[in-house]
Amino acid sequence: MDGLLFPPELAAAIEAVDDPSRPIDLHAVAGAFQVVRVTYPADDPRNYEAWLETVPFNLTIESEGQEPFHSYFGPISSTTYEDGTVTYAPDPREADARALTLWAHRRDTSKHPVLVARYADVLWDLSYPIAGVKSDRKNAETAIRAYLAAADSNSYDHGYEKAAGVLRALSLACSLRNAALVGDATASLLKLEEDDADAPRYLEVVSMLLWNRQIALEDSQCAAIIQRLEQRLDIYCSTESSEAFNPFEAKDIADILGRYYRRIGAEKDALRVYRLLGATFEHFATLGNALSASAQLDTAIEAYQRAGDKDALERLRIAKSEAVKGSVAEMTTHEFRQSVPKEQVEQFVASVLHEDLGWSFARVAAKFVDRVPLLEKRILDTAKSAPIQAFITMQIMEDEHVAATVGSVQDDMEGRIMQEAARSITMDELFLGVTLDGLLERHSASALDIVAWANRLDAFAEGYLLRAGVEAWDKGDWVKAIHVLVPQIEAALRNILRSIGGAIVKPHPQGGGREVLLSMSEVLSSERMREALGADLTLYFRAAYIDPRGWNLRNVLAHGLTGLGHVDRPTANLVIHSLLVLGCWQDIAKSRKKLDSEVPRLAE
Repeated sequence: MDGLLFPPELAAAIEAVDDPSRPIDLHAVAGAFQVVRVTYPADDPRNYEAWLETVPFNLTIESEGQEPFHSYFGPISSTTYEDGTVTYAPDPREADARALTLWAHRRDTSKHPVLVARYADVLWDLSYPIAGVKSDRKNAETAIRAYLAAADSNSYDHGYEKAAGVLRALSLACSLRNAALVGDATASLLKLEEDDADAPRYLEVVSMLLWNRQIALEDSQCAAIIQRLEQRLDIYCSTESSEAFNPFEAKDIADILGRYYRRIGAEKDALRVYRLLGATFEHFATLGNALSASAQLDTAIEAYQRAGDKDALERLRIAKSEAVKGSVAEMTTHEFRQSVPKEQVEQFVASVLHEDLGWSFARVAAKFVDRVPLLEKRILDTAKSAPIQAFITMQIMEDEHVAATVGSVQDDMEGRIMQEAARSITMDELFLGVTLDGLLERHSASALDIVAWANRLDAFAEGYLLRAGVEAWDKGDWVKAIHVLVPQIEAALRNILRSIGGAIVKPHPQGGGREVLLSMSEVLSSERMREALGADLTLYFRAAYIDPRGWNLRNVLAHGLTGLGHVDRPTANLVIHSLLVLGCWQDIAKSRKKLDSEVPRLAE
């Protein structure tokens, strides 16, 4: 049959598991075929045929959002190599048209409904990717009936697989727009929902029943589902039993109930559900430490917002501030020390400085402005060696509130880059400090030299304060230097925006014809300014001064959050470095744009 051998060993392997009176484990089926396969040499045609037998049972399900097919069935794993090549296991594209013939034969000869469903569904889903053949809709219809037959019998080894089969059957029936099969699948799903509210994927079953537009439930059926959800909600929200208390399940149920009640116009019931959920997470926040309480109170606040309970919101916002403050106190400091040989430091300084003072200023300025593509590469390289860390979302605490959230590498590359830029500033503290010291010593440079360089492009309108701040730095008065110079840097950036034709004022938020100056954040968010500075300089100023995922120095000072860690020598050195950057920002921007045009962005 189309070059197939049908070895008796493979036929015996499937016959051993094809007993409709017993539950079946699909992974065991794949294992049975694999045991036979290893007995054949790699170049034996029977080895390939055995591999074809394993494929339907080694695929993962519900892979619509995954490569390479975005279909229901997909490879169970993938490997990405350094050159960007991706391999999949198993990769059905390595099969040929003989696979379709083999699976069709198994579909027609198998007795167990779970096997029939798998073969028919794989043929429906993968015929085109494998052989460019449009699948017969009879495969989908066969799969639906087999899934439903399996659900009505003792055919599954696990309740999760049973629920997955019925959900798949209904999804297929809806895609075919076959009203009769939709009705059969709905009946099976209703029975699944009614039998056991603790069954795997119960809430997915409920959601399918309530929200699928092709399903027409009777009012009594909806009422029964909602009643069971209400009963589960009461159990999970009960604070009297630690075993039954389950706030996370309660949240999932409350989301469904709230949506349902609002859809039918039962607003009072929706508000009741959200108030109960808010109280549940408010209680949950008292059971752990301050760090976990902060997270639980976020959910409680969201629930009370949905309930429109202003008094509870005010109470919880105060509680959240206390929890954040407490979580900061609970955190521990992790330090690492790295020794840098004196010779290496001296070589670095010598490589940066130049015989000419102006060139030294320019080289120091450019040296400590990171390149965005290199930061991206560093992040992606780290993600390979620490994949769990790359996946975790992080919160940045500041005083009594969560100042920022940094998502995973995949979802929030911008946040990761900002965080990496801030980390780079910290790691460069030593080298920047010794380089500035070396510059002053080599050129016998004074505060006036730095002031003159900083204002060589007329960024600073007021020279007195600029000089006072630099002289304070030169004398070691970090507090004065930082508090004087940071506002001057903000004003300088605003002046640059004005010089390139951008507006530096906006209407006052309270109207009345009044106007206010743009903040540093608004200046750096200006499209005109971002284009002028380029990606590297924009990131540098944002990370150093106005982004809570970075150093956020300007905002820390402006909001009175300054601590001893913000007024030390490394911070003052960073501010002085910013002055050097402002003295040659046009040259840095021009050279970096040239580099960016030659090297593609790694994250694109």
